[in-house]
Amino acid sequence: MKWLWIATLALPTSASAQADLWRTLHSGMTGEEVATALRSMPEIKSVEVPPAKPGKNIKLKVKYAGGGISLFGTDFALLPDFEGGSLTKVALVAEDQCLDQGRKLVERTLDVLKEKYPNRLFGEPLFDETAASGAMLKAISTGNSQRLVTGLSNGSVAVTLAQSFSYTERPDYVYGGGNWSRLANEVMKGAYESQRDSCGGTGLKRVSVAIMYLPQADADAMAAAEQKAFDEAREQAQKAL
Repeated sequence: MKWLWIATLALPTSASAQADLWRTLHSGMTGEEVATALRSMPEIKSVEVPPAKPGKNIKLKVKYAGGGISLFGTDFALLPDFEGGSLTKVALVAEDQCLDQGRKLVERTLDVLKEKYPNRLFGEPLFDETAASGAMLKAISTGNSQRLVTGLSNGSVAVTLAQSFSYTERPDYVYGGGNWSRLANEVMKGAYESQRDSCGGTGLKRVSVAIMYLPQADADAMAAAEQKAFDEAREQAQKAL
């Protein structure tokens, strides 16, 4: 699911001057330059720069000294995004979190981000319980994940904080296939019940969290669409609650 965060937030590359993105990474860096910068970070064990396939962008292979980039006790995967051989965005992604834990993570992360990026671009600048609850309800009723995004800026660099809410439905068991069907059903039932009972009994409700850093000029292009999506989600939540 990691590709989803990059794909849904992908924008045309800005022709603006290089902008600092995350730590020592800035837009316009080559794959080798990004790899060199990452190798100096304590959380990173190693970085490889495989040759890009024709028509494809660079994909770094990052190995961590621990579980990833730790924020408030949660490990995030680091996903640099390249276009035309140059760094354009940096994402930190924590997938499949327990709902309560993930929402607390978003709240704490947003408090810190607002200090460094005080300008609101779109979405709710505070942790919004109503919109989050509405998104979870819609994920349950439709069976599709629901995304909320908040955008902030410091004038030259923008950061988006995205939440993707999902709900695991009861599996479709296989009938009439003899021993194979019974074995498959037992495996699916075990996995389903294990997830259901996790997170204090709320394990079917999950949220993935992504933080993305990108140049201000690129963020401006997505602000109107994201604000509209947020307003619609909030309106639906107000009707549902």
